[in-house]
Amino acid sequence: MIKGRAVLVGIVLGVLLLSGCVQDGEVGEQRPSDVSGINLSGLEASQELKKFSSASEIREFLESRSGAARGFYDGASRALVGDVMIEEMAVPEAEIAMPESVPAPKAGVEAGEGAEEYSTTNIQVEGVDEADFVKNDGKYIYTLVQDNLVIVLAYPSEDAEILSKTEITGIPREIFVRGDRLVVFTEDTHEVLFYPEYGFKPQTRRAPRTSALIYDISDRTNPELVTDYSLNGHYFQSRMINDWVYFIVKDHVYYHNDFIGLPVIREGSVKVMRPDIYYFDNPEQNYIFHTIAAINIK
Repeated sequence: MIKGRAVLVGIVLGVLLLSGCVQDGEVGEQRPSDVSGINLSGLEASQELKKFSSASEIREFLESRSGAARGFYDGASRALVGDVMIEEMAVPEAEIAMPESVPAPKAGVEAGEGAEEYSTTNIQVEGVDEADFVKNDGKYIYTLVQDNLVIVLAYPSEDAEILSKTEITGIPREIFVRGDRLVVFTEDTHEVLFYPEYGFKPQTRRAPRTSALIYDISDRTNPELVTDYSLNGHYFQSRMINDWVYFIVKDHVYYHNDFIGLPVIREGSVKVMRPDIYYFDNPEQNYIFHTIAAINIK
């Protein structure tokens, strides 16, 4: 039984796609940028995290901010993508603080249960696990092979064998393992039915979807699917702390004929939650939903 529901927060963040940042000249070369004549009206931003109260408010925000940003970026492309941007990005390598990898822990296992020492996935922060396509717990190896979850008895080596091969729906990406629970993240596309505003005929579209499949692996020869949660968008990142799995899904804001595809979570085929949506009121050319989910897998 899964404890509680998934906890979700949808956040609209602007993503400006900057192509060809370095064109003419060297990075260190400085040239004056002409920003005269740029219309800054409608571009005021508070830099505060705000919450949308309705779909219509989201629609109004997209129409007003995207329109203003488009005119701004078209008029100031040289100022933003030219030397000013390059100069700000040119940080000496020595000044960049890179995260240090925590050495892979060596975990002890009770006699007769598994190897005395084994390496786990390299992690950045101790106690915070990172998903991967292969995991091990000292006795078993869990790996994704094409569209299958494969569990192998690895210790003792003289008894090594494949215990199970479970077909996974969708495209498997990464896994977590904790005790007798295993989580598989998958991606696929699904058909979404919607009604445009003032429309009477339903329309369909294909949309990306990320699923978190939770398995009971107490019987390694026969993993059992306990439940699955799905969210709109592409799988991005995930972490696990104790029994909690946190993951982020990214999805371009779909806005067509006054219809906005809002984030939704499903357990199986049933809609169980529409998360609140927060945003920064910065004008951007493109907007993306970043949905952050937390699931207790026990």
